[in-house]
Amino acid sequence: MVYKVFITLSDLDEDLLDSIYSALKPEEMFSIRGVRTTLVRTQNPSKLVISIEAQTLSSLKATFNSTIRLIKLVVDVVGSLR
Repeated sequence: MVYKVFITLSDLDEDLLDSIYSALKPEEMFSIRGVRTTLVRTQNPSKLVISIEAQTLSSLKATFNSTIRLIKLVVDVVGSLR
């Protein structure tokens, strides 16, 4: 069985979405332990859709949590630079 979760980020500043996309891009290049991350960036309307697929629920949960933490880190860093 494959478990999936989708995270959609919209209504954010273009620079912030670009920073989040850049931070998550390496996750898309590698599939570790059957976990696959896909990023889709659209310009009009401006949004980022993150898809995470995993073979086990625990792998999905771990990847989801790490993705959310990385997004929060990027938002905090970009916010502190402004």
